[in-house]
Amino acid sequence: MIWLKLHRWSCYIVGVTFILGLAIAIGNFHGKPQPAQPSWQVHSSQEPVLRLHVIASSDISRDQVLKEQVAGLVRRQLGRRENFSSVEDCLTFVQRSLPRLEQEVRSYVQEFAPEQQVLLTITREHFPLRTYGTQVFPPGKYLALKVVLGSGQGENWWCLLFPSLCVTLAETQSEHDQVDKAGTDKKAEKKPVYRRFKIWEWFEGWF
Repeated sequence: MIWLKLHRWSCYIVGVTFILGLAIAIGNFHGKPQPAQPSWQVHSSQEPVLRLHVIASSDISRDQVLKEQVAGLVRRQLGRRENFSSVEDCLTFVQRSLPRLEQEVRSYVQEFAPEQQVLLTITREHFPLRTYGTQVFPPGKYLALKVVLGSGQGENWWCLLFPSLCVTLAETQSEHDQVDKAGTDKKAEKKPVYRRFKIWEWFEGWF
């Protein structure tokens, strides 16, 4: 009787080992390779960067469209020289271009919203957490070219002039849009599939 029980336990262990090995082999065969995880690079607010900050007069549609158009105009004017070797080089170019750039922005705004004033300054101000692709910039004070349209009570538009990490205007979103998307755009999680093998039922019948 004791020998029979030991024999059954030996068969049970062998069976479990076989089933586990078979399950692993099947899982590896049907499993898809996982995509490589992005390599995030977290920057410091003390790093030498220069940001672009455009503030609309209000949140009405006309002012928001004008804000995006002005942001595009500034980027095009400053984008004529993108290969800056340092933030100092970029800042010097922006400072020299500021009078001409301000005049061009004023002329453009006057065509669509003549009642709005335009103010361009280079200042250090606080920015919230922002990500550009895999580049993460924590909240803190950054040097920025600030463009205020009208009363400056509308939503912001910003990017980095140095290093050049400005996304296209078509890819920009308001903060509320980003929050809504983050809250609703969730991929459905796949539930695990459990399979019961006949061989396992056969071994269970022994005990």
